[in-house]
Amino acid sequence: MEVPKRDIHNVIHRLTQGDADEQKRVLETFFTPDVSFEHPFCRVSSFSNRTLPVLGEVSSRWVLWMIYRWYKWLSPTIEYRIHSVAYDATLMWLYVNMSQTFSLWFNPFFKSPMTLVVVLKLQQNPATNRFHIHAQEDHIPPREAVKLFIPKGDQMVDMLHSLVSATMPPAPHTTSIPQVPVTEERKPFEFSTGALPYFPSNKDANGVFTDDDANKTLWNLGMARATGAETPTHPEGTTTSTSPTTTSSSSPTGTTQDNWAAQHRDQTVLQQHCEFFDRDRDGIVWPLDTLVAFRQLGYHWVWCVMSVWLIHGFLSYATHPGWIPDPFFRIHLARIHKNKHGSDSATYDPEGRFVPQHFEDIFAKYSTVPDRQGLYWRDVGAMLRGQRVVADPFGWGASFFEWFATYLLLWPEDGIMRKEDIRRIYDGSIFFELAERRSKGADHHHETHPRKAEKSD
Repeated sequence: MEVPKRDIHNVIHRLTQGDADEQKRVLETFFTPDVSFEHPFCRVSSFSNRTLPVLGEVSSRWVLWMIYRWYKWLSPTIEYRIHSVAYDATLMWLYVNMSQTFSLWFNPFFKSPMTLVVVLKLQQNPATNRFHIHAQEDHIPPREAVKLFIPKGDQMVDMLHSLVSATMPPAPHTTSIPQVPVTEERKPFEFSTGALPYFPSNKDANGVFTDDDANKTLWNLGMARATGAETPTHPEGTTTSTSPTTTSSSSPTGTTQDNWAAQHRDQTVLQQHCEFFDRDRDGIVWPLDTLVAFRQLGYHWVWCVMSVWLIHGFLSYATHPGWIPDPFFRIHLARIHKNKHGSDSATYDPEGRFVPQHFEDIFAKYSTVPDRQGLYWRDVGAMLRGQRVVADPFGWGASFFEWFATYLLLWPEDGIMRKEDIRRIYDGSIFFELAERRSKGADHHHETHPRKAEKSD
């Protein structure tokens, strides 16, 4: 070859389309006698002028000719296309990116298209300045090579790869660096790498989960959940809640067992949080609704009046469908997501959905409880400072008000607000239980940790 990048097209065409004699002429013209050959399914080492019984004197080039003859015999018609050719003048290596279709003569229905990269290592003859091929290496990806034996075999390889990848733990991520101390102090929640993904599948006709597997885990924590406050310990959201209108003597709290998330699948988690305050279920919360709801939860009259003024005074206009402010300061739950504010935990997203990762980050970053399953009030203060964004006085005040009201509502005797109680505040399921318990004469200061709940009944 005088110009390898140009002449290689003619060499490949004659090798794939010519007969046995043409292949021999090409090999003797463009390949060295001791050429080597590498292929996923065969290998020819470099040698020359060896005498074998019957065959006589042979070389590695002769063996390569036999391989090309056998290949041409199996597939008399070979379709090929060269996509690109690159030449490294320093190494004298020629790279050919090409595709070809292999067809068996005895099976007219079998056609195997595959893509490969051919690396040709050249030598230059000092006398003629022509280049000859000293080594040929065919690089074929495994998913392409399997198509030589199994039709559509690449799809089977892809499926096997997906199944294996799904069971392998994810690569570790860098979540903190010593050079930035705050990243060491507030590490995000990391899901157990040994846990398998959980895909809820068993539901009855009403959409209620029926799988009782106690080892369920949650997949894709960063994806917002529209209808359930789902966490790794509660992958289906709240499945046990109470209703203020029905009771059951078999329930530990004297209330019915139901699937909160399934029964509220037409509401976002933020709308579920507000449902307790919508007494007539018309989607509109009046100031009087909020006042009555706060009293049912056991708040003092002073706090109730102040809360009504703050909540409806600041949140009504954003949910109002018109431009003129509502003179009655009502809150429309269909647009409650408009009240999403900054400097919060981001557990609610701007559409009112629940983000498990951000909920878990509250406890992973700020909890000083040994098992990180709760928050002291000092932890809440650290969170409010840590989540604070610049120039957001409304968000600062709103976040403080929400968490202070939460602490007053739960009022834990040991000072620890339990993680599960906080999760159920996010989806609103705990409000009905606390109101019903108080209506039956329970103490004003509630503790909803399971053991405390048993003592109060």
